[in-house]
Amino acid sequence: MPGEIYSVAIDSDYFDLAANCFVITGGAIKVTLGMEAPYLQEELQKLEKVRQFLVDHDVRDQTDFEYLEI
Repeated sequence: MPGEIYSVAIDSDYFDLAANCFVITGGAIKVTLGMEAPYLQEELQKLEKVRQFLVDHDVRDQTDFEYLEI
């Protein structure tokens, strides 16, 4: 079964870091094609909470974020 890690990508220039800066929000062993399962909905909610936290704390504006399944 494939495992997935969910993260929010951040423009690394903001932190003066190397390229490809990610905030890991969770992970799951995905056994469905979509994201409808309750445990996957929880992962999506965590992604949104982290994104909103970063926006609220002026890390970057909303257009600078990208959700990724690694």
